[in-house]
Amino acid sequence: GVLPLAETPPAVCGRDCLRAVKHAHISLNLGTLRAVRSGFLRSRTVRAAALAAVLCAGLLSAVPLAAPATTSTVVPPTDDTFAAGSKPNGSLDYLLVDGRPVKRAYLRFMVSGLTQPVVRATLRLYPTARGSSVDLRSVTSAGWTESTLTSSNAPAPANVVTASSGSIDAGAWTSFDVTSLVGGNGTFAFALTSPTSSTARFASKEAGSATSPQLVVETSSPTTGSTSSPSTTV
Repeated sequence: GVLPLAETPPAVCGRDCLRAVKHAHISLNLGTLRAVRSGFLRSRTVRAAALAAVLCAGLLSAVPLAAPATTSTVVPPTDDTFAAGSKPNGSLDYLLVDGRPVKRAYLRFMVSGLTQPVVRATLRLYPTARGSSVDLRSVTSAGWTESTLTSSNAPAPANVVTASSGSIDAGAWTSFDVTSLVGGNGTFAFALTSPTSSTARFASKEAGSATSPQLVVETSSPTTGSTSSPSTTV
């Protein structure tokens, strides 16, 4: 006979469980628990106890649980620019990153309205040209604007690299995992630097919403029993 998985075993683990395991020959077949039919296993209570024993003994593989539902919030930048020279570049429709001569891109986001814990945060940029890998670093100060930032007043990026892009292809979104930097609501600033003399070029928010930088914040969903991932845009 088949031991129905629908029968929820009671919280029994002791003499009855040991007796059940001793008298029942239990095997696994394609993920289904099968028990050799015997007089001992005809009792519903004892069958449930046998299942409890098997679970406790680790003989039954756990049924995979559905991934918890999350909610994605897409946050546009309030400011994005790059520091190169003595004039602000915030009105341009692109961002440049280069190691020689040094050009650093800066992005700032204001996250609000989150009511659940952050599960993951990802910065997405749209490359407009092929380029080499760039590094993302945190910025200690978020008190700058794209209309005034220049090479002389740009905040220094952190020494530690948070994430790297890998090779960059034009027209393919590039992502950076910034979960460690985004803990919830607040203002967050990032800097992009390059370890090489190869220039990387990305679309800025001035290029339009279709290719604008995005901070995608995923939070745990308060709704249970669903694996869907609704998305909202701030």
